[in-house]
Amino acid sequence: MISIDEKLFITADINRVLVKYAEVVLIKQLLNLFAYNKGKKNSELFKEVNYFNGAVLPFEYEEILNNFISNFIDNLSNENLSALHYWTLNRLYLKYDEEITDTTETDLDVINSKFGHELAFKLYEPMETNLHDDLKEELKNLLINFASEFDLSKIDIDYKKIKLIQEEIIFTLAHHK
Repeated sequence: MISIDEKLFITADINRVLVKYAEVVLIKQLLNLFAYNKGKKNSELFKEVNYFNGAVLPFEYEEILNNFISNFIDNLSNENLSALHYWTLNRLYLKYDEEITDTTETDLDVINSKFGHELAFKLYEPMETNLHDDLKEELKNLLINFASEFDLSKIDIDYKKIKLIQEEIIFTLAHHK
């Protein structure tokens, strides 16, 4: 990060490092907490979210999932929270980038500039711009997608096999761009 006249400028390299750290360390930690109950068995929350296979969760389970995510976020250091904010902004940008299609190059430059300013503002004022809510929503979608990757009815009870499969999916999701 570069500071000029008390303004913080984020370089592309620093952004990549923070996003990668969030993926490799924090998202992996979240997925492990979500998937395992004290490291040995699948958690009840994981099983319940898995049961709905990516569909809209009933209110009670959505509330439990939201509380789980809030608790995870509340226990993060400011530095780790900042890394997840960068991860969230990166995810928002990737979604935005997928949605932009039929625009001319000039229009695209203007749109990218405006969206870039919006993302920067979210970073500098996370509470006022709902970045915290965006983070929670991204984490919720990640956990729902993660849980829906498993067919628990067909998985053998062999713990080591389940752990290996889940770690492979965690690795894949953490490194998905």
